[in-house]
Amino acid sequence: MTRGERNVFDRARVIGVALLVVAAGGAFAGAFMNWTTAGVLPPLPETTFEGPPPEPTDPISGVETREGNIVLAGATVVLLGATLLGAQRRRGGAWLAFLASIVMGSIAIAAYRGIDDIQSGFSQRIDAVGDIDPAAGLALVATAAVIGLVGGILGLVATPAAEEPR
Repeated sequence: MTRGERNVFDRARVIGVALLVVAAGGAFAGAFMNWTTAGVLPPLPETTFEGPPPEPTDPISGVETREGNIVLAGATVVLLGATLLGAQRRRGGAWLAFLASIVMGSIAIAAYRGIDDIQSGFSQRIDAVGDIDPAAGLALVATAAVIGLVGGILGLVATPAAEEPR
C-alpha cells in the first residue's frame, strides 16, 4: 500500500483516534466542572443545634477530589494512547486508551452512585453537609469514558495485530 492509499481500516483508525481525542477533552473538561450540586439543608426544628446551624456544602468540582485527579491522569493516558495509535498504527495505544477509559468510567459511576450514600468512600471524603446531587461534570466524565471505550475498540478492530509485510 502506498502512502496515498487508504483502506477502510485506516479510515476507521482515524475515526477511533478522533473519538479518543474527544473523550480525553471531555474528561479534562468534566474533571474541572462541578461534580456535585450545592447542599440543601432539610427543614429542621430550631432546637436541633446548639448555636448556628451548619452551612450547606458548596458545589464540589472534580479536581477538589482524589477521584477527579485520577480522571485527569486517565484523560492524559487516553490522549497518549490516541497519539500512539495515530502515529505508530499499533494496537498498544488503543489498548492503553481502552483501559484508561474503563478506569475513568468506573470512577465516574462509583462517584455518581456514592454521592447519596453516606457510607461510600466518596461521600465521606467530600464530607458534604445537606442534600447534594450529581452535577454535569460527573455526567460529562461518564460520557467521555463511554466515547473512549468506543474509540479504543474501534482502534483495536482497525489495527492489525502484527505489522503487515511490505
